[in-house]
Amino acid sequence: LFAQTKAKDVLKQTAPTQGAAQQAKRAMVQGEPGRTSPAQYGHCYLYGLGVAADTAKAKAWYQKAAATGNLDAIEALKAMANPF
Repeated sequence: LFAQTKAKDVLKQTAPTQGAAQQAKRAMVQGEPGRTSPAQYGHCYLYGLGVAADTAKAKAWYQKAAATGNLDAIEALKAMANPF
């Protein structure tokens, strides 16, 4: 139960601002270093920030980020799998 609550808190704390969708996409297209942009793009799709909300697309972006070891993405996937 604690882990599920923590994962939900991570989702809330890492939700991006409206411009994050464009910034995350630009970072991915330009190949900027770091492992956060796919997770940020997942947040955008999950919350409908700058793009239409789409949980399937959010999950796909989180999976890409999780494959690189991104902890935010891993926690987001856990929260999506166990929403309660």
